[in-house]
Amino acid sequence: MADAIVSVVLEQLASILRQQIEQEVTLVWGVSKQVKRLTSNFQAIQAVLVDADQRQVKEANVRVWLDKLKDVSYDAENVLDEWNTSKLKLQIQRAEHAVTLKKKVCSFFLSPCFSFRKVVLHHDIALRIKEINESLDHIAVCKEMYNFNTITSVEQPRGVESTSFVDEYTICGRDKEKKCINEQVVV
Repeated sequence: MADAIVSVVLEQLASILRQQIEQEVTLVWGVSKQVKRLTSNFQAIQAVLVDADQRQVKEANVRVWLDKLKDVSYDAENVLDEWNTSKLKLQIQRAEHAVTLKKKVCSFFLSPCFSFRKVVLHHDIALRIKEINESLDHIAVCKEMYNFNTITSVEQPRGVESTSFVDEYTICGRDKEKKCINEQVVV
């Protein structure tokens, strides 16, 4: 009887553990999808930043919203910088271990270590990106509450157009110098 109970409990624990591992693996392999979602969120918010920037002077809640957005933006920048740095470090380590035949043999034994590091790196980054996306989702919901005007493109003031066409009759002066130079060139 005790064996049956222990067996059932172990099966449930194994099932829970398997589900947890599946969630973690899905998280690790979904990093690129999370990065795309992050990009999409930032692009959606970017469309209203001009209006929000103008309204922050008069509305304190818009200023708070922009501060939250700024904090999340810094977090996202830090995570993506860390991601790129770690990827470069892994590439450098692989290149260093692949230089000689002896090191190639060693790298065969160390490759599981590199794979483990890569998985840990992906997991940490994926968790942080997921948290940032959740924060951005909240910020996007707040964005809808403020009814910002969407601006797709900001028109830059155009300068005065100029051409290189010069009316020679309106140019005055330097005739003597021009004549002197022409004489020197001819001689």
